[in-house]
Amino acid sequence: MKLRTLYAPAHFGNFYELSNYHEMRALFREWKAWGINGYSTWFNPHNAVDPFGKDPLYRWAREQPLKAWQRKRTLLLAAQDEGLELGLCVTPNAVYIDQLTPAGAATVREGHTTGPDLCLSHPASRQVIVTNFVNLLRFLKEGGVRLSHLDVAFRDWGGCDCAACAPWVQTVLTLWEKDLMPEALRLFPEIKVLFATWWVDDAEMKYFHDLLDRKPSWLDGLNISCGYTTKLPALDVRPPYRKTVFLHIAFSSDSFAPGTEDDCYGVRGAEVAPVRLQTIFRTMADLGYDGCLAYSEGIYDDLNKCLVARLAQDPRQEVRPLVAEYCRRYFGTDAG
Repeated sequence: MKLRTLYAPAHFGNFYELSNYHEMRALFREWKAWGINGYSTWFNPHNAVDPFGKDPLYRWAREQPLKAWQRKRTLLLAAQDEGLELGLCVTPNAVYIDQLTPAGAATVREGHTTGPDLCLSHPASRQVIVTNFVNLLRFLKEGGVRLSHLDVAFRDWGGCDCAACAPWVQTVLTLWEKDLMPEALRLFPEIKVLFATWWVDDAEMKYFHDLLDRKPSWLDGLNISCGYTTKLPALDVRPPYRKTVFLHIAFSSDSFAPGTEDDCYGVRGAEVAPVRLQTIFRTMADLGYDGCLAYSEGIYDDLNKCLVARLAQDPRQEVRPLVAEYCRRYFGTDAG
């Protein structure tokens, strides 16, 4: 499978956010040795004012987010220096906290919309989102980052439940086609887009098929989410486009069995999911999927990263020898 990317956002005080260039480059070297070939991250605006803004009222508040953005850019450069392809996750309408206004704010539904979000049906809000996108891409390009992919979400961070923004997936796709992609291609002419279906329901999938029928040259394909399950749809995604998986690896194989729902993100220690990952990759092979974007929140899912890399190269492998290989390498265990 060609796409073997780890989506490891540096945020919320996790390992990636607190590591420096040399620590992350050493980690990227290990990932590459396993078979990972890409790294993607996210610039989370929820607790920051616009670091590129000019309002003198926020001149002091811009210092910290700008440092954080420079740090994230440095991590991308560390991955680039190890020969990994680079991706950037983009959320549709999450904005900096100084840009949120009562008039332009998104309509929030509990458990459905996350973050400081603006409503895409407001022209002024739409322009803020486009400006933020251009500023971030320019910041990366000027720093020497060579982006290969944009990994696009629709909800989780992002969303608006007002009537004017419905249907939401179609609204976001229109934003991309008309406003964002021309800007992205101007700065990164070769860049491709993977649209992720995380928190997208079955009824909304038809809008992706409409997009595929329009045959945009900048589209790489769909990044299908199986959520917290091992089930994947048998979608008809035809060449030149491909289907890949948005794969959550920061919980254990049985984390969502009754009574274990909080067993994720390292709350109970290491997250290990060999059975779940073996099942998913064999299903991917059967259905013609071409790799994954594996979402990690830190160091607790380290084994899972190794398994993703190995299984993406050969989904028919038995997982037990892979776990044994990992333990020999990092813990010096014997063959048993």
